[in-house]
Amino acid sequence: MEEAFEKLARDAGLCEEEMAELIRLFVDSAATDIRRLERFLASKQVPEARRRLHSLKGAGINLNLERLARYCEHAEAALDNHCCEDAAEAVIQIKQIVENLYADSVGREYPTSS
Repeated sequence: MEEAFEKLARDAGLCEEEMAELIRLFVDSAATDIRRLERFLASKQVPEARRRLHSLKGAGINLNLERLARYCEHAEAALDNHCCEDAAEAVIQIKQIVENLYADSVGREYPTSS
């Protein structure tokens, strides 16, 4: 497992297997949230997008995923400034973080649907 993943497990007080399961659950939930978030941003449904971002940010904070939480905060600020495009750019980074986390925890790339 990657060093960053091992640090996450250690910081959470979990063994690597427990952390891997927690990450898999988070990734499944986050993937659904991100897909919805992308749709909300594309259709400029700001309140719904903010709720999804807030949920992702909270999960990121709980898992010590500081970069993810920061990108969520950036996207929220962009929405506050009526800039869905900037928020969408931040969501691209959030998605990449989630995919990398998955790859680090299970040792293979995140499965993307065609």
